[in-house]
Amino acid sequence: TRMPGGRIPTPVMPEREVALNSLSQALVANGYSEAINYSFIDRQLLEACDQGEAAYALANPLSADMDVLRTALLPGLLTTLDSNQRRQRERIRFFELGNVFAATTEAPVQSLRLAAVACGTALPEQWAGKPRAMDFFDLKGDLERVIALRGQADIELLPSKKYSWLHPGQAAELQLNGKTIGWIGAIHPQILKRFGIRSDVFAFELEVEAFQQRALPQAKEISRFPAIRRDLAIVVPEIVSFAELKRVIRASASDLLADLRVFDVYQGEGVEKTYKSLAIGLILQDVSSTLRDETVDSIINDVISALEAQLGAKLRGK
Repeated sequence: TRMPGGRIPTPVMPEREVALNSLSQALVANGYSEAINYSFIDRQLLEACDQGEAAYALANPLSADMDVLRTALLPGLLTTLDSNQRRQRERIRFFELGNVFAATTEAPVQSLRLAAVACGTALPEQWAGKPRAMDFFDLKGDLERVIALRGQADIELLPSKKYSWLHPGQAAELQLNGKTIGWIGAIHPQILKRFGIRSDVFAFELEVEAFQQRALPQAKEISRFPAIRRDLAIVVPEIVSFAELKRVIRASASDLLADLRVFDVYQGEGVEKTYKSLAIGLILQDVSSTLRDETVDSIINDVISALEAQLGAKLRGK
């Protein structure tokens, strides 16, 4: 006489965490397909990527090519990429969100990671432009869209040579508050040869648990007043990275600095061999009033002085 009732519980997502579904959706929106590989893997594949040292051996493996638990997602993704290349696919984008395991004296330690691999052209085949092979910065852009989900610019990409499976000069580690949480770069040609891959491959892998945590989002007032942009052409030693420039600029500029971006890099006639010229746009804005020229000039002078003192930089043409 009475219809059964019930209520489906609605999950409550904590605001201090980035949802796993958001990570997947961000990569899918950039043209990636999700791959799901076995947690069991051939030890030789891990060793081919120099990641077999902490592999946990299974007592009763299903087969000879599934004898250990994976310590990284990269070998499985490279195998999947190779399988697709053999089926005449050229432009490939894969990502995987899964657990990896590290052997200890007791049970293996499990952690969740996000990894992606990509090769082929930067854009799908089209009529509006000539095809261009993807490079490190294309993958870096895809990763930065994922990082943007945290709403904070506190993850740094620092050049690194400690990853043997990455190409020297095209490798970086991801650091959060001084702690390494992942890596990004071009896969070393010797690694690609072991997997039978015939093209350049770019990849990244990061620890999800550390990446997920973020500060509580807060609303900020949107300024009704116009922004002012000042462009600087800075000449710095070739070894100085933009991350170092950005750190110095943000530390020396006031809270009125809303954004800064690089829009040109030049090396050639008029610039010394071991130097490079970076064109940087500084965007200044106040929420309470229109900025006056003398205020902006004072900030720009402080930035230039700090760059000269800390990085040996100078204005181009000065």
